[in-house]
Amino acid sequence: ASGPSQNGTPKQVQGKVKRIAPVTQGSSTVYYIWVEGESHIFTANLALSPKLPLVQPGDTITGEYLDTNETVEALTKFDDTSIQLGAGAGNP
Repeated sequence: ASGPSQNGTPKQVQGKVKRIAPVTQGSSTVYYIWVEGESHIFTANLALSPKLPLVQPGDTITGEYLDTNETVEALTKFDDTSIQLGAGAGNP
């Protein structure tokens, strides 16, 4: 297994998380994310977002990936829009 291909069509994904699971591979953690209505399982490296460990089923996420027609696609961008950080996030 050589991992996801780097050839594909750039696509965007947006939707609700049905399931998410962290998998430790060596010294890094990869998150496997199943998004409602999608035919792929997406992977996301912790380097993409500090929000990844906080994602829960029901959260709305957005991301980008290269569509390689594989069952598992690696996200190249990730955000959990249910988690608002920084100024104006409800902090006094």
